Amino acid sequence: MTPEEAAHDLVDHRLPEAGISIIAREGNLVLTPRAAVTAELHAEVIGLKAVLLELLGDAEPDPFGQLSEADRRFLLGPRNWPTERCPRCDRFMHAKWCLEIVEPAPTIPFGKHRGKTLDQVPDDYLRWAIGNGVGGETFLAEAKAWRSQRDNSRHQQVPVLP
Repeated sequence: MTPEEAAHDLVDHRLPEAGISIIAREGNLVLTPRAAVTAELHAEVIGLKAVLLELLGDAEPDPFGQLSEADRRFLLGPRNWPTERCPRCDRFMHAKWCLEIVEPAPTIPFGKHRGKTLDQVPDDYLRWAIGNGVGGETFLAEAKAWRSQRDNSRHQQVPVLP
């Protein structure tokens, strides 16, 4: 009997009669239930492994088989998800527009820029006003908070789900 004939006999008759199923998965042969596989049968399967793999084909091909190695490393590698919650929506991952939402800037109550919002004045003027304590405590607190929020949102890199 040729190896091909022995493999067909094994797959078509002997294994089903013993209540054993066989599949090829990622270049290996899987026999179930394992408890039913005798040492003799195991030795015979190992001897015919190459023929059986060719006969059965791969039942479940590697789902990553068509990916490049760089893509595989990216998909299976570590993730750099944010660890802090978003101050606006209180989620770890949030929508793209969440970063674009900016609280209205306070208005300047003094000087040549009176009535303008803080985002309408030069940064030098804002630094000067905060540095010299001009505008009163309420304005200074609002201006510092607004500037801090603006600076954080400019430099914060949060991954956005598609």
